[in-house]
Amino acid sequence: CPLITGNHTSDGTGIGSFVSSITGLTAGTLYYVRAYATNSAGTSYGNEFSFTTLPIITPPTVTTTAVSSITQTAAASGGNVTSDGGATVTARGVCWGTVCAPVITGNHTSDGTGSGSFVSSITGLTTGTTYYVRAYATNSAGTSYGNEFSFTTLTLPIVTTDAVTAVTQTTATSGGNVLSGGGATVTARGVCWSTAPSPTITGNHTSDGTGCGTFVSSITGLTAGSTYYVRAYATNCEGTSYGAQQVFYTLKSTSTLAKVTTNPVTNIKGTTATCGGNVISDGGAAVKRRGVCWNTTGNPTTSDSYTQDGTGTGAFTSYMTGLKSRTKYYVRAYATNINGTSYGNLQSFTTTRSNSMNDDPGDSTMISDVEPNTLKLYPNPVVSTLTLEYSFSEDSNVTLYVYNLNGTKLYSEQLNDQFAGAHDKKLNVSSFPVGLYIVVLTTDRFALRKNFIKID
Repeated sequence: CPLITGNHTSDGTGIGSFVSSITGLTAGTLYYVRAYATNSAGTSYGNEFSFTTLPIITPPTVTTTAVSSITQTAAASGGNVTSDGGATVTARGVCWGTVCAPVITGNHTSDGTGSGSFVSSITGLTTGTTYYVRAYATNSAGTSYGNEFSFTTLTLPIVTTDAVTAVTQTTATSGGNVLSGGGATVTARGVCWSTAPSPTITGNHTSDGTGCGTFVSSITGLTAGSTYYVRAYATNCEGTSYGAQQVFYTLKSTSTLAKVTTNPVTNIKGTTATCGGNVISDGGAAVKRRGVCWNTTGNPTTSDSYTQDGTGTGAFTSYMTGLKSRTKYYVRAYATNINGTSYGNLQSFTTTRSNSMNDDPGDSTMISDVEPNTLKLYPNPVVSTLTLEYSFSEDSNVTLYVYNLNGTKLYSEQLNDQFAGAHDKKLNVSSFPVGLYIVVLTTDRFALRKNFIKID
């Protein structure tokens, strides 16, 4: 029952209707109101009404639920709207991104309305990526955000495959190294193998513990004389990853050393000669290396000077370089398979004098190897373009020659007025057949001489 002795308006005089503006009220408060009119007889009041002023509206209050169920591309979170701020919550959920403080203008979920807790499913993520997430709630006053969490999506493990060793007819040894678990526990690891490329754990495989780090695997039950493919694997909750593939060959049931013969020595010069051999049997296992070896004492082995001339069976040619003039050498072919190295029949030969026509084919003006370090050839072996680097202590007229081992002159060029000092020359040898060649630079006083090998 409010009275004019309290809060009241003054809205004119006389009879008739009037409008009153009530101000200075408190938000969210129940009030009573009635009209009044005063004359000389006193004050009378109209019927009474009550009303409650509206509360002050603020953005909601919301907290973020910790992130769980993290996978390679998804996660779970959510939140709790603890206060609606005085107005209905019309939207809620979580928002996320790869930078701090994500907002609803970016990736976000929509998980209902109103106050209370809610669960959010975060999808479409990238593996191995760090994300930031926070809950949000929206009312008519705006959007507010909860506390922020960060998480990293999972990846598959990273694993490498060890080389295969200790190969027998039916067994071998390999293993691997789990470098990373991908953000989750590695629950299985080992190697898998098959006679076809890219083996998986659905086929033959070992189980060699859990977790990261190195491991050794024993491969058994193989077939003699077969080709196998092997790779390491590691499994976490997201799946299985594989290391690089290795290939190996089990021994044949009758594996022995290879059989090889030695060719006669030909094209004997002061510092070079030609030999070779023929691998007539691989002994039941692949020949991984072949060539010739030589020394000056007899029965040379691959611990002495040697060449490497391919793999497998069949004939091959070997070029021996770096020999000493007028020296007797012993040479024999060799072939190596997994069981060891075998040697062919022994041959011997004696190199010629270094300044003879046999060593310097085709040009009687050659005198000797003077200042040998002043001529360099590279790359050696060469495919197409050979670079010559040379130097002289005085101005000279120079002639460039190229010979094959048969003494045939393949190229010559006059290089006049070469000043004292360093020079270089490019020589195109792309049309030369594969083999060993001799480069000679002559002046009026001496000759510089070096060998090079032409390859495809």
